[in-house]
Amino acid sequence: MAILGIDLGTSSVKVIVLDTQGQTLSVSKADYEVMSLLPGWAESNPSEWWHATISAVQGAVAQAPHASITAVGLSGQMHGVVPTDEQGQPTRAALLWADTRAEAELTHSYLVWPAHSCAGWWITKRPPTKGPAGRCNQRTGCGCA
Repeated sequence: MAILGIDLGTSSVKVIVLDTQGQTLSVSKADYEVMSLLPGWAESNPSEWWHATISAVQGAVAQAPHASITAVGLSGQMHGVVPTDEQGQPTRAALLWADTRAEAELTHSYLVWPAHSCAGWWITKRPPTKGPAGRCNQRTGCGCA
């Protein structure tokens, strides 16, 4: 019996296979890009997360061919936003926890509602209505920037 651990981090996914005594049988890692198109932006493509996870899991399992996986543990990156359409498919790159583009809105929010403000969770309350971000907002009903 073995345990498969998957940690989906900000810039890579790490996978480990452990036996039931906690001994490491194998490890694997696959990177993906964190995009910063403008200062303060931090985005990533969710489909890259999926493909990297598949690759890292296959790599870890191949290194421990006799391990019988009986449990899976998951850990994910800090709070972020993945806007999706009605079918659950991403409509744009994910906004990661390190994205600071809504800092002004957060500062205002903190002054008005100090107990309810957190930089990584904030989505601007005045989302764009034109251009690519506006089209994303119309499809998802969220505040993409």
